[in-house]
Amino acid sequence: MNKLLKSLTAIAFFPLALMTAGSGSAWSSDLIGLSLPMNTRYEAVSKRIELGALLAQEKANNAGTTIDLKLVDDNCDAASATELTEQFSSAKAVIGLPCFKLAAALARTLKANNNNAPLLTFRTRNSGLKRLREIEGLPIFEFSNTPNAEAQAIADFILPEFGSKPYAILDDGSVYGRGLADSIRLIAEETGRKPITNANFRPLQTNQRALIRRLQRSGVEAIIIAAAPEDVVTFANDLTALKLEWPVSMGEQISLLPFAAGANAIRRPILAVTPKMRRVSDQDFLSEAAKANVPTDPEVVLGHVMVEVAAQLIKTPSAKTFDTIVGSVSLESDARIILEPFELIKWSNDRPFTSEGN
Repeated sequence: MNKLLKSLTAIAFFPLALMTAGSGSAWSSDLIGLSLPMNTRYEAVSKRIELGALLAQEKANNAGTTIDLKLVDDNCDAASATELTEQFSSAKAVIGLPCFKLAAALARTLKANNNNAPLLTFRTRNSGLKRLREIEGLPIFEFSNTPNAEAQAIADFILPEFGSKPYAILDDGSVYGRGLADSIRLIAEETGRKPITNANFRPLQTNQRALIRRLQRSGVEAIIIAAAPEDVVTFANDLTALKLEWPVSMGEQISLLPFAAGANAIRRPILAVTPKMRRVSDQDFLSEAAKANVPTDPEVVLGHVMVEVAAQLIKTPSAKTFDTIVGSVSLESDARIILEPFELIKWSNDRPFTSEGN
């Protein structure tokens, strides 16, 4: 395995189809399709998923389980479902598919062609997948948190940080912002931590001091911002200018905050929740990866685990638990496998993220 890892590092991320085609053998009965957008904004993630899949393939083959992989660039386009169905006509499973519309279209066309290969998607968090499974009977499995997981994490981790401070939920009126704000409010009300106000604001303004003053008059002492990181920057810096020491919090858009204009001027910690990949427990994998200087980024781990689960589903379609490099993972009742639970972090521009536990 060490040899393969070194070669993978050297060639970066050449198309997987070219690599496997050079093996000199026809596709085995355990062909796993890898459907990923390789030339869109998902490119960096897709290449790491690909690397993880290759590592899993090598591990399985070394253990005596023959797996072949076939990568197709799907461009995240539902219109490509018919072509993908042809490409994966002999596949026993298909993994990848971060785009909901494409996943749905491919599952339907595969079923129409009498191929009930399971489709393993990741990070869509789309509630529509539940309908595809339960109403249409499509074999879709999802590696992601539940649709309301971000809001639930904010309620579980951030609200206790506020203590008894009256707080407000602010959103920018976008689909993301309004949806997250509504979900937080509903969960908070159910647990007796209702905000004293909810407010919309116009995004990407140069300052939000008028709104902050209105919130101050209503008794607010902490805020949750369901919006893009640029707006979090504005609120944080305006609060500092107004000499208000309110806790400021946000959701998983925290990952983009360091890149937002003005973030380096923030003079307070920002509370946030973000998904974190489960710890790899397979010491052999970690040792070989370290020797070959291969990254174990979350997406690499995710690609590896998806192939591991797909291979076990091929052998045992009714399986509910699976052995992987992150330990045993379970298929929930909604056909969801959660590998990246949320955790609380505190961000400051003068030091790295600090985990506050999960």
